[in-house]
Amino acid sequence: MKPPKPIYSFLAAAILAAITLVTFAVFQDYGPQSAIRRFHRAVLRKDGAEANQLLAGGLNSPEGQALVNFVDEIARSSNSYEIVGMRRDRGAVVASVEYHMPNGMAASRVWYVRKQGGEWKIDAFNTLTGIPRQLFGG
Repeated sequence: MKPPKPIYSFLAAAILAAITLVTFAVFQDYGPQSAIRRFHRAVLRKDGAEANQLLAGGLNSPEGQALVNFVDEIARSSNSYEIVGMRRDRGAVVASVEYHMPNGMAASRVWYVRKQGGEWKIDAFNTLTGIPRQLFGG
């Protein structure tokens, strides 16, 4: 039996790479991590429509406005942020986010995200208070 020609190996690798890139491109804005990332980006760009879509209670709630103010302040005073842990249960996620400050210190916030109408939404009340109310159906 003859070994495959090198061109076929390169072609197979190129097709696999293309499939991988398309998969990541399609799903980059899906999931609870994406909701947190997109919310931060929307607040920094002052994109109220995007931020409103990502909040379970919308921007008109006091909690929604307070969360926008928090993100605006912490994101501008930190170098970066990172989701360092997640707990999933039945359409809800608790995510631990660390904000890395210029002085080397880190500030943390627990974010509550839940699936609502097939989309991941940030629960501003739970995120601000740290007291989950029926997040995991309990």
